[in-house]
Amino acid sequence: MGYSYNTLKKLLIKKEAVRIFVLFLMLSVTLHAEKTPITPPLLKKGDVVAIVAPASCPDEDQMFVNRAINALIQKGYRVRTASNIMTRNGYLAGTDYDRAKEFMNAWLDPEVKAVWCYRGGYGCARILERLDYQAIQQHPKILIGMSDITALHAAIAKETGLVTFLGPNFNEVFGDSAKKTSAFTEQQLWNTITKATPINKGGYRFPIPKSFPGKQHPVMTINGGVARGRLTGGTLSLVASLIGTPWEIDTAGKILVLEEVDEEPYCIDRMLRQLKLAGLLDNPAGVILCSWKGCSGKRPNKTLALEHIFKEYFAHTRYPVLFGFPSGHISDQLTLPLNAIAELDATNKALYLLESPVEVR
Repeated sequence: MGYSYNTLKKLLIKKEAVRIFVLFLMLSVTLHAEKTPITPPLLKKGDVVAIVAPASCPDEDQMFVNRAINALIQKGYRVRTASNIMTRNGYLAGTDYDRAKEFMNAWLDPEVKAVWCYRGGYGCARILERLDYQAIQQHPKILIGMSDITALHAAIAKETGLVTFLGPNFNEVFGDSAKKTSAFTEQQLWNTITKATPINKGGYRFPIPKSFPGKQHPVMTINGGVARGRLTGGTLSLVASLIGTPWEIDTAGKILVLEEVDEEPYCIDRMLRQLKLAGLLDNPAGVILCSWKGCSGKRPNKTLALEHIFKEYFAHTRYPVLFGFPSGHISDQLTLPLNAIAELDATNKALYLLESPVEVR
C-alpha cells in the first residue's frame, strides 16, 4: 500500500531529525572525549620553579615569603614568583584577571619547568574559563598543589590530559604551615617529580608513613578487591563544586581520590550525596577515602560517625573502597600523580603506581 505525499513528507522529516540527533550525539562524544594523557618532564636541579597564587594570597608577610623562597633556592632550584603573590583582594590574591594572567605567564615562560601553588584557600574556580588550555597542553609542565588547587587539576586534566600532582602547596613545605608538615611529605614530593619512578612487574607501591594507621588516621577496607584506573579527584568540596560545569570530573573507570578538612559529618554526607545523585559514584574503578582532619563533628553525640556515613555509601558497591590513606590536609602526605594509571588493592590496603608520572628529557 502506497503512502500519501503528506505521510512521506512527515517520515522524511522524522528521518532527518533522527539523523541530525545522531550527528549531534557523535559530535558531543567527540568534543568530550578524554584527551590523550601527557607526562611532563621531570624536574632537575638548576631548573626554574614558578611560585604562583591562583587562589588566596599568603597569610605570611613579605619577609617570611622571601625566606621561604630562599629555602627553595638552597635546594638547588631557580625561582620566579608571580607578581600578584602578595596582592590581597579580600580572600583572593588579586583580581580574577590578574591571577589567571600570572598563572599563564608562569606556564608560558620557557624556562619554567614546574608551577607550584603557594597555597589554596579559594579562587581557582573563578579563573578556569580564563586559562589557555591549548597553550598548557602544548607546553607540559609539573603542576603541584592541593585543596582549592583541585579545581585546576580537574580542569587541566579535562582540557589537556596532562598528569598533574596532588601534593603539598608551597607554604606547607617552606611557608608557615611547614611547621605542621613532616620530612616524609617533602621527601615524597621530590621523589615523585625529580626522577622517573621505577616501575617493577607489580608496580611501585606507595609508601605508608608510621602515622597510618593511627588514632587520628584509621585505615579500613570498606569494600575489598583490586582495580586499575587513572587517578582523579582531590578535595571533596571542590570535586562537588565542579558538578554541572564543563570541568566536572569523569569518574568512570577511574580511581577516585577524596579528602576533606574541617567539615561537619553532615556536610561530608551532603557532598557525597551530590556526587551520588550526579552519577559520579556509579562506576568508578575504585575509591580511596583519604584523610578527614577535623571532620569528626563538634558534637559527637548528635552526629553520625564518618565510618558510618562511608559504609552507607560504599559498603555494597561493585568496586573496591579503602578508607584511610596519606593524602590531604595532614602532616604526612604523599604526592599523587593525577591522571596517571594506578592499581588499588583495597583488601591489602595498598596503592600501586603503574607508570612513571614524569619523563626523562
